[in-house]
Amino acid sequence: MLAFGVSGAVVTVAYGTPAYEVAATTAEKSTAPTKLKKEGFFHKALHFFANLWEKATTRIAPFSLWVLAILTPPLAVGIASNWDPDKVLIAMLLTALCTIPGIIYALIQVGRS
Repeated sequence: MLAFGVSGAVVTVAYGTPAYEVAATTAEKSTAPTKLKKEGFFHKALHFFANLWEKATTRIAPFSLWVLAILTPPLAVGIASNWDPDKVLIAMLLTALCTIPGIIYALIQVGRS
């Protein structure tokens, strides 16, 4: 059985259920009150600095990441992978063993981002 129910601008289609049940469930969902939560000062400050950090990290030119991958591989991997601890630790270990494997790993990770 195919039933159509209309509630405001929303049209719902239900298979096997009566149309009045479908209309009742959509009307119940649309009349639910929404509460706005007050944000405290620290929450606003945290949100501001998180957005500021996101804008700052997304504006880094790819060329600068390539230069960082050669000069400081763990830093470049951290920025490119959004500070994934596993990838940064691997970059640190490879850089500590010998600089060349760390640079190669960093160039690979920067190329993927």
